[in-house]
Amino acid sequence: MTDYKKMYFQLAAKVADAMDLLLKAQHVECVTMLERASNH
Repeated sequence: MTDYKKMYFQLAAKVADAMDLLLKAQHVECVTMLERASNH
């Protein structure tokens, strides 16, 4: 039971990290697109 919980929390942490990276990448893309749009 404890091992199962440990694995679950490790997986949850990895997913959270991946989501954080994705959100940051999307944010950067949106900002650069907006900057390009305002420059033209």
